[in-house]
Amino acid sequence: MILGIRNIRAITVYVCLVMALVEVDSILADTSRRDKVKVELYYMPQCPGCRQLITTSFSEAFQTPGFSDMADVTFVPWGKAFLTVESNGSQEQQIIQHQQSQDQEQRVFDNVLESCALHTIGRNRQDQQFAYIECIDRTNTFEKDPSKVDRSCAKVVGLSTRQTRDIEACAVSREGHDLAEKNLRQSEMIDMEYAPWIVVDRQHTHAIEDSVWASLFHHVCGVYSGPHRSEACPETTTITTDDDDDKDLIAEQL
Repeated sequence: MILGIRNIRAITVYVCLVMALVEVDSILADTSRRDKVKVELYYMPQCPGCRQLITTSFSEAFQTPGFSDMADVTFVPWGKAFLTVESNGSQEQQIIQHQQSQDQEQRVFDNVLESCALHTIGRNRQDQQFAYIECIDRTNTFEKDPSKVDRSCAKVVGLSTRQTRDIEACAVSREGHDLAEKNLRQSEMIDMEYAPWIVVDRQHTHAIEDSVWASLFHHVCGVYSGPHRSEACPETTTITTDDDDDKDLIAEQL
């Protein structure tokens, strides 16, 4: 009986220790996320400028060790075109690809598909999200079968067959259009004017934009103040985040 009580106590102590460690890990993870630089990229799938930024500055950053320990990156596929359709006798709006051509498929890898892909992969896997986006942007999708490119990129970034099917099912469902519309509304809330649109720590300025275009990695190094600074960061980095110089130049011209 005594041994039984001791075993129960030992198990209780063990469980409490495990719960305490889990809570500590959770607190440390939350602290680490708060320390990260918040980067938001509002982009239009297949947009030449977006493709250039993704396959250069963003690609360099994600390939650099330690970048994801410093930055929390959110990708927001954006498209501004609407199609009004009849659905059960009522009118509803569905988001379709911004760039259309009568000679091409109306829907290649539009914001609906990429919204579904990002949602399926999950926010806690930003490296995999980016790998998927970059794979598509490095493929000339306008000349290929979209489903083949989708499955090829899904395989390249390590998505399961089930995840790939979920993405494809989502893209032709109400869920997919709702996800895309949510992204569109989000872009409207920040008064986005063009794509790509870059926001860092809730700020968008021409200075930040120019700095990120030059090197997202170096920009994050320059503004990051947490304990997980990448060893690849230069010792000193000077970053301008406001447009004071531009304002002064405009004032002089006026």
